[in-house]
Amino acid sequence: GRRGSGQVQRRSTRTMTETAAFEGGCARLARTGGELSDAFEVGMQCLAPAAGEVVVKVLAAGVNMSDVKEARGLMPFVEPPVVTGRDFSGVVVHGPEELMGKAVYGTGGELGFRRDGSHAQYLCVPAECVALKPSKLTHEEAGTLGVPYVTAYEAVVTKAQVATGELVVVQGASGMVGRAALQLAKQRGATTVALVRREGLDLAAADVVLNLRDYDTDVVVGAIIERSGRRGCDVFLDLVGGENTSLGIRALGESGRLVVVSSPSPEDTASFNVFEFYRKQLSIFGINTLALSDQRCAEILATLAPAFESGELQPFLVNKTRYALGELHLALNTVSKGLRYRVAILPWGSADA
Repeated sequence: GRRGSGQVQRRSTRTMTETAAFEGGCARLARTGGELSDAFEVGMQCLAPAAGEVVVKVLAAGVNMSDVKEARGLMPFVEPPVVTGRDFSGVVVHGPEELMGKAVYGTGGELGFRRDGSHAQYLCVPAECVALKPSKLTHEEAGTLGVPYVTAYEAVVTKAQVATGELVVVQGASGMVGRAALQLAKQRGATTVALVRREGLDLAAADVVLNLRDYDTDVVVGAIIERSGRRGCDVFLDLVGGENTSLGIRALGESGRLVVVSSPSPEDTASFNVFEFYRKQLSIFGINTLALSDQRCAEILATLAPAFESGELQPFLVNKTRYALGELHLALNTVSKGLRYRVAILPWGSADA
């Protein structure tokens, strides 16, 4: 395929359930570890869906930090060539009658890594790996919220099992996963504390916001304990990792749950007071969304759909710049800068069905 071109050949979207193959443009990760501008090749792919699979015309696909790491060679299990991309939103053009023509969204732990992903005009996945898109969400919104919300759901609901009246602290709340976690914790009736290092953030789901640049660790821990009525917080979500993890051990109260979602690098370590850990009967959980099946991700998104439909949960703002398949390296550069917006690839040049 041609490398670096934003143009892909358009094919007819008149598809019937009996059609055996779908051909469309895609962005393949051809090589890793070098410059992002040299990592991808834009070309065509031909999809031949098997029984039980759907073909989705991808109208918007998200770009995540995991895509950046993959292109930089930091995902050693990835074997190029592979079409990247985890999050997507689009319309089913092949599959079971009940899904034909329906708007769906999804994400996955295998998509874009172990199997061809969503940075393409068409995506082929098992039917159980898509969820119906909430009508209130645009394709850009639905196609860019998968990884953050699935990660946050696993942390807040599956692992921590946050309950009404609990105090939840989110370290790294300025990121996408952090913002989703705050919303999910509030939805479940918790009081929320956001720990950040940025100014000017709109964290409406946070009851308290503490900027770690303004206070030392002792003051932050003291503020959390004071807010909890001197008992300590119930849940501490660590979205930063490294030595910052020890803050959670100190801030948690009796039978508290620490959920770790990130680490600065594979070599980073954290130390904490083991005596304090076992005397308070704490629990530690780790979240690795790459280990989640695409079907499990779809189940989570289906569970969240009514809350998006009602407005109880909000999607993220999407960067005004939309990228073509041939501009994927530019989108990755944008994401690597840690902007406050989600970034979308529009494989067809428009998110209109």
